[in-house]
Amino acid sequence: MGTFKSPDRPASVLHRLVGIKDTEPPITDQEYELYQRFVSSIGYGPPDITGRVSYPKRVKRRTRAAVRQFVSDPGLPRLIEMLERAKAQAIAEEQRREQEKQAGEALAEQRRQQEKLAAIEAFHDNQLSELEFRVGEFQHLIGRTSIEEATLRMAQDSQSDWTKNKRALNMKLATQGDPRSAMVLGPLASFENTLYDNSSALKVAAGMERFAIRRSLVSMTEAERATLRMADVLAAVGQLETNDHYRIAVPIVWNGGDCAYDFDQGTEFRQRNAMLEVLKQLLAASLGTSAGAREYLNQAVRAALDEARGLAQHQRQIIERYLFSGNRWMSEAEGQRALARGDLSASALRIGGFPGSSGELLYDLRESLITIAPSGSGKSQAHVLRNLLYMKAPAVVLDIKGEMSAASRQWREHERELGKTYVFAPREPESSFHYNPLDDIGTDPDQAWEDARTVADLMFKPTAKTRDDAYFEGRARDLLTTALLDVALAQKGAKRTMASVLELLYTSEDEKVIAWCNRLEKRKSTQLKLQASALRGMPPKQRESLLDTARRHVEIWQSPSVLKVTGDTTFNAASVREENATVYLKVTLEDVERYASVLRVLVGQLLFKLYRVQPESDAPLVTFFLDELPRLGRLDVIEQSLDMGRGYGVRLWLFCQNLGQLQTAYPNAQGMMSNCAIRCFMNPDEDSARWLSENLGTRHGLLDGTRKPLVEAHQLTGPEFANQVIVFSRGQLPARLDKKPAFADPVCKSRIAGEGEPEQSTGATSSSGTLDTAAPVDEAQSASANPVDWDEVRSAAPASLLSAAAPAARNSFSWQFIGAGLATLLVVAGLIAWLASQGSEINALRADKASLGAALEAAERAKQSLDREKASWMESVRNSELARSKVHEEAESARKVLALEQKDHVATRERLASVQRELEAEKARAAARAAPPAPQAALVP
Repeated sequence: MGTFKSPDRPASVLHRLVGIKDTEPPITDQEYELYQRFVSSIGYGPPDITGRVSYPKRVKRRTRAAVRQFVSDPGLPRLIEMLERAKAQAIAEEQRREQEKQAGEALAEQRRQQEKLAAIEAFHDNQLSELEFRVGEFQHLIGRTSIEEATLRMAQDSQSDWTKNKRALNMKLATQGDPRSAMVLGPLASFENTLYDNSSALKVAAGMERFAIRRSLVSMTEAERATLRMADVLAAVGQLETNDHYRIAVPIVWNGGDCAYDFDQGTEFRQRNAMLEVLKQLLAASLGTSAGAREYLNQAVRAALDEARGLAQHQRQIIERYLFSGNRWMSEAEGQRALARGDLSASALRIGGFPGSSGELLYDLRESLITIAPSGSGKSQAHVLRNLLYMKAPAVVLDIKGEMSAASRQWREHERELGKTYVFAPREPESSFHYNPLDDIGTDPDQAWEDARTVADLMFKPTAKTRDDAYFEGRARDLLTTALLDVALAQKGAKRTMASVLELLYTSEDEKVIAWCNRLEKRKSTQLKLQASALRGMPPKQRESLLDTARRHVEIWQSPSVLKVTGDTTFNAASVREENATVYLKVTLEDVERYASVLRVLVGQLLFKLYRVQPESDAPLVTFFLDELPRLGRLDVIEQSLDMGRGYGVRLWLFCQNLGQLQTAYPNAQGMMSNCAIRCFMNPDEDSARWLSENLGTRHGLLDGTRKPLVEAHQLTGPEFANQVIVFSRGQLPARLDKKPAFADPVCKSRIAGEGEPEQSTGATSSSGTLDTAAPVDEAQSASANPVDWDEVRSAAPASLLSAAAPAARNSFSWQFIGAGLATLLVVAGLIAWLASQGSEINALRADKASLGAALEAAERAKQSLDREKASWMESVRNSELARSKVHEEAESARKVLALEQKDHVATRERLASVQRELEAEKARAAARAAPPAPQAALVP
């Protein structure tokens, strides 16, 4: 109840100085505890009781007497007990509702997660699936500055030659001429070019946002596909943010530009080329390469699996399941659609639960199953008993130790959708049904031999290890067939039983054997005549050896209890399907091999009779649960059933302890396992663990890049798999499941106990299996087990605690009307006060409106001022443009004048050169004329 300390204390020295004295002793801690218990619980009672209890509301000096009188009432402890019980019930009910709410939310989240994982599986299983991203989705990861620089570069690189020449001429003209005009026109030309570039960059940016990159899974490597799958899984379990997912997926899809891509329709050709070149550098610098994406994923996986993160166990298992490429475990989503398609039938089987989930692997197909597990591994609880308590279809159960019939027969007997139950128990002949194997042998001599041969084959458990042993067993089987056929044709009623067959086989004297041979020769059966001739011609020692071999194989049939249950037939094996019946073959573990001959006949004849009639396509499946099957020896009908049973609506579930045991009984053990659509393994030994590890295949680790087995052999034999089932299913991934024993299933426990179905707030079953609801807390159980009887409280509560409400007088003035009038006056006064306050609020709103109007006018004036400034600025720009145009015109005319002057100058220089040449020539002629004539030489005679 807790410790309560009374706040009421004796008068202090100061109190006494001012005249305050203790006329009543202070409230003790015990009294305060009782009072506080009542106060803390009063709110949990019904209003008609709690509203009538008169008690002091506080503990202080002035209320000491009232509190003490209240807590000393003898009826208070009883009332407190009731209130505290009601409080406990209310708290427990609130906890239960909260648990149900949390369970519902967890289930909804789990289903959402399963749907996400199923979508991921469907997407990645289709190699033609394609990933597509638009740059606008992840451009925030690149950075605004980088995007602006990249788009500006794209705009500039995509300009035409004409545009580039125009920009260069614009700058050249702006900087030539008068220095003063260059100071003005140069910045204007630069500003114009910048405006044009920014405008082009905006268009490029808009087109780049809609630029899409695409890549199909088939074009990726195995490592890239595994990386993308793992990234999707991390995102599905909430361990990878969207931005981190982009950092992993985009580089892989981009693949350095080696991918499919779609441009915006408005993007020009030159811009497309520029965009591709810039994006290669931009994405490589911002998001990295596909190799970097894998490393980024590795870091994300390490962070998710870090113990400090406190990741839920089922989420950790999901991540670890997808952490490797290559072979992997079956997911829950895959299991739901792999082996149980559509609506579940009445014959659906439960194999085990997916770890960390309420979902199960269900099997609703017609092929057979096998479970290999050692003794004590829980295979009977998890696979036999649990399915018998769920499956509403006919079944035949080899019930070792009788546990299956003891736990499931009552429910299957009374379940309205099921039929009768039959138990064959040789050690309990009074409660066992009877079955005479000779009733399955006809009376037609032409057909009876085949029937007798079938029964003899079933009775003989093969033990031969050498060729000689096999010869003697075969001849002994012929001898047994002869005895069976002879009794079946010659005897009737109580004589047509195995007792008569044993009498013939235990005949040792030659005279009696010869007499038997004489009788056989008189039968109308050709086979009996042939066997009589062969038996008569045998040497006595050989004949005795054959008889001894036959006796050894049918020795158990002479047991008194067996003779009782095989003297007649009270069970029709052919009606198992029609009656939707359940047949239990009940023996103890030590009696399995001893009664093997009897059990072989029952199992074999049940199968043969089901095979004689082709069932309808919608007929229910008959499931045989054959525990410890190898102990019965080799049965050819079992091997045949694995091949042809599905066509006759027969499904076998075989159970053995290890592979060696099965191989000893059936040389074709591997072929039998291959014919089973489901192969389950529990707690394997070392040899089986090595075989499992090899057949589970290898996986390629994304983190370390190594290849290793999906599961090591030592793990399979260790504690990690001690409570799990390894399942191979035809055409599907291997499954790692939790064992689901019947004793841990609330539905099974209630059916074993013969109770109704347990209440399950979140639904008892789903398409993927049972959902175990959380057990209520102990407090809720104890509270609900002893509910409060408030009628008892009303009748037993003392009048000193409960003050009765005064009855209203029918014809007299009631204080209720006075209260109503006062309440009306208070309402009116409150309304007036509210209206007054509303008036002040309205005035305040008007003042706010006026101030807002003034602010709006000021803003309008500021806007007008800005508009005027903008207009003046635009006028200045226009004037500058005009001045620039005028300067351009003047410069153009000056260039033209200069060109003309240059031409005139060239012409003048040419004329001057011509004049100079003429002058030089004239000077030369003048000099020639002025020179004296040369003297003439004298003539020599």
